[in-house]
Amino acid sequence: MELRHLKYFIAVAEELPFARAAGRLHLAQPSLSKQIKQLEQELGFPLFYRTKQRVELLDAGHVFLDEAHRILRQAENAVESARRAHTGQSGRLLIGFSASATLEVLPKVLRKYLELYPNVTVELSEMTTIRATELVLDSPLSVGLLRSPSLLNKELFSIETILREPFVVAVPDSHPAAKQDSVRIKTLAGEPFIVPPRQPGWDYADTIFQILRENAVEPRIVQEARQALAVVSLVAGGLGVALVPASFSNVRLPGVTYRPIKGRSLTTDLAMVWKRNSRASTLRVFLDVVRAEYPKR
Repeated sequence: MELRHLKYFIAVAEELPFARAAGRLHLAQPSLSKQIKQLEQELGFPLFYRTKQRVELLDAGHVFLDEAHRILRQAENAVESARRAHTGQSGRLLIGFSASATLEVLPKVLRKYLELYPNVTVELSEMTTIRATELVLDSPLSVGLLRSPSLLNKELFSIETILREPFVVAVPDSHPAAKQDSVRIKTLAGEPFIVPPRQPGWDYADTIFQILRENAVEPRIVQEARQALAVVSLVAGGLGVALVPASFSNVRLPGVTYRPIKGRSLTTDLAMVWKRNSRASTLRVFLDVVRAEYPKR
């Protein structure tokens, strides 16, 4: 039995006689009659009572009509569900992110993505360690928004920079630099610094130390902090100064002031990361949304 047999049967049952159903289906009446007979032979019982004067739907035909409608609806729903999955309009997406992505990029792209694809189930997972990053990105349904993700194997993962931003200096409000329009890194020599911990494969921390090194500043490290909010909170508490990405300026805490660096300085990258072999439709359309919000310059 094929779906077309059900469509033919429904047309005949609703139109009666066969001639009117044939017109509805744009089929020759003999061809339609043959299809219905084939259906009845396959079922093993008649659906219609036929005489030369009229055709009537039997009790079995009435029952079969309800079920035929249900089966066709299910088939249509299956096609629609598969189409939505194919186009990325439904399904799941796991977004892993580093803390700094929450300051601008993640809220912006997530708002747009869910506006366009409200039926996708989005799961968020903050990646605070290299191990956590590896676990999250192991899923073909995942994408990461990471700061300087050089730790990842480029044969397994695609890495695409979406935001390249300068560093700024975060100082306590009471610091003399807070009154300046911009700050030369050299003037921070001897200052207590709050820095991220250095670890293999994390270029973010390495870039901060390279900026200091290029300006002949040997940092007097008073505290290490991995999370963005922790760094800024310690600065606000007067423990020291820090170099943070410009987007950290969105973290408005009492007691901290952000100032641009005077002169040329290195930048830090925020990137999208996903498994090269992923074929997930939800991932594909998410990448498109991010690229539209952050086009390559």
